[in-house]
Amino acid sequence: MNNGGGTEGEEISFYLKITQESETKADAGQVTGGKVNFSEGALFFADASDDFVRVVRITNNLVTGTVSAAELESGYLFSGISPSAVKVYVIGGYDFSNYTSIANKSALDAITVTLKDESDYEFGVSNATLAGSGDILPVGATTNQSWHIAAPAEASHEAYVEVKPLIARWEIESVGTKTGADIDNNWVLEGIYIDNIYYASTLFGDYTSSSSLPTPNWFEYKWTAAGDTYDKYNRLDASSQYSTPDWNPILFDDGSYNSDGTVNPNGTSLADAVADGTSKTGAEIVVVPENGAWAYNVFADAGNVPNIVLHFSNVTLKSTGQLRENKTMDALVGQPGYSHSAGDYDGVAFLTVTGYRENGAPVLVEGGHVYVISDLFFDEDDLRDEPKGPEDPNNPDPGKLDVWVQIKLMEWTVVPVEPEFN
Repeated sequence: MNNGGGTEGEEISFYLKITQESETKADAGQVTGGKVNFSEGALFFADASDDFVRVVRITNNLVTGTVSAAELESGYLFSGISPSAVKVYVIGGYDFSNYTSIANKSALDAITVTLKDESDYEFGVSNATLAGSGDILPVGATTNQSWHIAAPAEASHEAYVEVKPLIARWEIESVGTKTGADIDNNWVLEGIYIDNIYYASTLFGDYTSSSSLPTPNWFEYKWTAAGDTYDKYNRLDASSQYSTPDWNPILFDDGSYNSDGTVNPNGTSLADAVADGTSKTGAEIVVVPENGAWAYNVFADAGNVPNIVLHFSNVTLKSTGQLRENKTMDALVGQPGYSHSAGDYDGVAFLTVTGYRENGAPVLVEGGHVYVISDLFFDEDDLRDEPKGPEDPNNPDPGKLDVWVQIKLMEWTVVPVEPEFN
């Protein structure tokens, strides 16, 4: 890969050490593998104008002029670096072998990745892209830093870079009805959908400025009128974002895909994963997934949080012995565009997670964190007739905390938090 030009002068010897989080999997074992993939990537040495004066590929393929991830984690001495280099950018988990030239930071920022690129059919984090940067300083200028180690005698300059994943991860270990809920145990979890997300990102986590990003890049199914969200969460409807193959099964589960990405011809819901026959404290019955957790990788934007929408059917009230009435859809019978009969949607209900709190404070989504929802318990008052919508008349108090669940926040560190529903 060619690099941009730099000013002439005495070359410097530069010592670089890369670190990444050593713990990259959930304690329950949902995330497979060890560290996220750092075997491919590149280093970009930039001058004060963010033009690249040297580019070095990171690879384990023993290609001339490259460096391996293991060497960088141990510390590596680069010779012959232009004295105009003032900063180094690092990308891991991305293959630059097909790039012949990246001249500057703007060209690097034009490269994008999608959530499909960041996911794998084992629902792990092995494909996560890592990014970081650091200033190039004279040896000794950073001795007050806790990370500092003695650089080789040949080094005149040094830098330390911490690389972090672009993505965060959500895992749901169980869903259940609260003890004493007015819901019998025959309900079916039909699907789980992830909403309020960015689908594409630059290599440094910019979701909006690059012209190469899809439009719109921010995906959210807003509630604007009764009944308008049903088809948007239906994978079999062509207008649904979840009908797009790239999103299957990365951002939703409905039983139609196996864990290896192959089609499950018998899977029309998550019914096969429903009753484990045992109750957890606080719940009468729980639904547990086949592989430890329903898991989703999302780009980590601290200003926004993903919504988790759960779709239920056959919700029957103990007090009446009848299916829970879906008043929203029954009210639309006979309206233009709605051909169903009264009662067709009875028993269909949704639960939407819209926020997460730790000790009362909102949780900001950060890369390299795994947010584990251990127990998602609900009762009849927590359900809504439609997937989304704080304007929904069936949800007159969107600010209330509807359901308490325990979430373990993992950096790859456990912190209990509470989610919000509206």
